[in-house]
Amino acid sequence: MVSDTGVDIDNEAYTAPPGEEGLDISHEGGEYEAFEGLSEQVASLSSYHYVDSRTRHDHIELQMEQWSNQLDRLVNAYLDYRSCDRGDGLPCIPEANVAIDGSNGNLLTDINLVDIFGHQRMSFQPPTSHHYPNEMLIYHGYLGCSPLYPTVAISIRTLASYHQYH
Repeated sequence: MVSDTGVDIDNEAYTAPPGEEGLDISHEGGEYEAFEGLSEQVASLSSYHYVDSRTRHDHIELQMEQWSNQLDRLVNAYLDYRSCDRGDGLPCIPEANVAIDGSNGNLLTDINLVDIFGHQRMSFQPPTSHHYPNEMLIYHGYLGCSPLYPTVAISIRTLASYHQYH
C-alpha cells in the first residue's frame, strides 16, 4: 500500500509522536551517570526528606475508620438537611455562615464547592453543635471528599443526579 503512493519508508526518519519521545541517554557515553549525579544534587538541596512508611492499605484503613467514627453525626446532619423542604420535594440549601472573626477553631476556609451548575469557594463558620467538617457541609447540602480536612465538597444534588443517571 505504501509502495503504491510512492513513499519510501526507508528514507523517512522515524519520529515518535509527541510525548513519546523518551530521554535520549545511553549508558555508553556517560550521560546516565551525569543525570543521576544531577538528580542527587537537586534532591540534596532540600534539607527536609519526608518518608512515609505507611502503605496505601494503611491510608485507606485510616480513612474508613475516620468516616465510620462520624457516620451517626453525618446521618443526623443529612436528616436535618432533608427536613428543610422548599415545597417541591427538594431540600433548600441554607445560606452558609461566612466566618468573619475566625475565633472558632473548627473554621473551614476556602472550601471548593462543586455543583452541577458551577463551583465556588467559600469559608464556613460551623455551629457549635457540629463536631466534624462534613457534618457542617452536609447541613449546607455538600459532602466533603475527605473525612477530616476537606478542601473540595460536592453538592448532594449533584451526587443524587449522578446516582440517577448511573
